[in-house]
Amino acid sequence: MKEFIRRTLDLTTKLARNVMYAQVIIDITAKLELFFIRQRFHGFHIMEVAGAQAAYRVLDLLTEVGCRDDGITATEAASVLGISLPTTHRLLKVLCDRRFVQMTAGDKRYVRSDGPGYPANTVNPEFLTTAANAILESLRDETGETVFLSQRQGLSVRYLLCLPSERSIRLFGAPGMLVPLHASSQGKVALAFSPPDIRERLLNNLDMFAHTERTITDPKSLVKEIERVRSLGYATNVEEHELGTHSVSAPVLNSNGEAVAAVCIGGPKFRVEQQHLSERLAPLAIDAAGRIASSLI
Repeated sequence: MKEFIRRTLDLTTKLARNVMYAQVIIDITAKLELFFIRQRFHGFHIMEVAGAQAAYRVLDLLTEVGCRDDGITATEAASVLGISLPTTHRLLKVLCDRRFVQMTAGDKRYVRSDGPGYPANTVNPEFLTTAANAILESLRDETGETVFLSQRQGLSVRYLLCLPSERSIRLFGAPGMLVPLHASSQGKVALAFSPPDIRERLLNNLDMFAHTERTITDPKSLVKEIERVRSLGYATNVEEHELGTHSVSAPVLNSNGEAVAAVCIGGPKFRVEQQHLSERLAPLAIDAAGRIASSLI
């Protein structure tokens, strides 16, 4: 049994060197059902790698979060792991920053993330959709156009909600669909209102594929566009992802001014003209995003 534990910990330590294997780490530790943590703090001696105490603490904490379907508070984690509350908060912040873990907005419990990658917001998607649904239904009815709620996922944007227009010709999407950061109004908002270090990392790794002749494919041009989006407080998409479609998006901001989601209004070019995007739809998107943000506090 001791040899099994040692080999498993060694494997987990190696896997931890690459964030792309976070799900493997979680699955391994979850299947062990907290065996390592429970036994270690009840008198069972495990030989640890010298000088790797911090790594063990992070993995122990990740295990504890991963094995609890309802999540865990920082106080609970500190008690179980036998470490100080300030240390626990710091470790949880690291795990959230690297998107191994996310914090629910309501009761501030830490739960498993949907996967690692480029650090993103840490507002639970289910909490977001619940908070936004009624607001977006009203927005859809007022504008007569399709309305989306989305979050950044790695180098893409993922739809959380899609409330389609009742008109016969309309934009369509479904929860779970991904759209590119550089070629969507939601993606531009996500880039513009990300922390500077994260934004730089994202921009340096984007595959700026030309979806249409209007797609921004030059990095310098995209940086200028992101600066414009930050100045205006919203982003537009004029046939950059799909010909014949226009959209506008506004960020749902946290207390640090960082985007945790985006509200998007979109429709066909013949009905949603470029001037209409900026003059009428942009203020409505900004207002809806602000109300959603207020409900998350």
